[in-house]
Amino acid sequence: MNLQKLKYVVEVARQGSVTAAAKSLGLTQSVVTRALADIEKDLGYALFYRHSRGMVETEEGRDFIDRASRIFTDIDALIEDSSLSTQEQAEILRIGVCPPSLEGLLNRAILRLIKNSPLIRLHSHAVSLHEGIERLRRGDIDILVAPNQRFEKDPDFRVEPLTELNVSFCVNKEHPLLKKSGLKVADLVEYPIILPRGGEMYVNSLLRVIRESGKTPEKVFHILDNVQIIQNILLETHCIGIFSQGYASSQAMKRQFSKLQTDFDETVQLVCINRAKWLPKESVRSFISSILAFPPQ
Repeated sequence: MNLQKLKYVVEVARQGSVTAAAKSLGLTQSVVTRALADIEKDLGYALFYRHSRGMVETEEGRDFIDRASRIFTDIDALIEDSSLSTQEQAEILRIGVCPPSLEGLLNRAILRLIKNSPLIRLHSHAVSLHEGIERLRRGDIDILVAPNQRFEKDPDFRVEPLTELNVSFCVNKEHPLLKKSGLKVADLVEYPIILPRGGEMYVNSLLRVIRESGKTPEKVFHILDNVQIIQNILLETHCIGIFSQGYASSQAMKRQFSKLQTDFDETVQLVCINRAKWLPKESVRSFISSILAFPPQ
């Protein structure tokens, strides 16, 4: 695929029409039109919907053009950085975090990284597991922090084990379940449970109990990420919140909430993953050092 033609297509998306793109590029309209037709022929699908007032990307076209735009952004950054001395360069580190709620547990590691490496610019991306793996393979992110899914068996990846993460179920101090002895996971599903987006991987046994009870996860879970909103809901209702054990044991949490003592016993092994094809760059090594010093809790 011709990169110059690809650049013309990206400009069409930016300008909203072939006419405007041709004017911006200093080319004739026919050259841009022909380039767009060639790219669409190579791909086998249309990149744009055509209408009288301009052009709008198709769903497939939007994904393709977004990736193409990132390629040219990286090329521009590479050219710009090459003109700077090594001492002047600010290196961008792109990390994927799965599930998104895990980002809040990286605060100490991120703080250490930024304090110790002032030239690194951190770009954090909340991703699903599948999206994170695909973006890592493509090189759209440099490192992925996620629960381990036997990634060490994939030759494309270099895996750094982190901590095992345990979760706690928290409620307000007047919750009826606090009066119940011999509490089991099955008792929890009688109440709404607040789960962070993507947090299903932390509670497989709870999901199994929900399905065995004849319910569906959609009827049991609220899906929320904002900790302040979750805490406000817990204080005012009989909902149950799911937090990491480290966070649930903090003084701020213990002042307002109680941990339910249940038969739930499930751990998730967290890992840092980067591509094995290349030696990790300095920013990746610095991030791994920081997260090993301050693992998610």
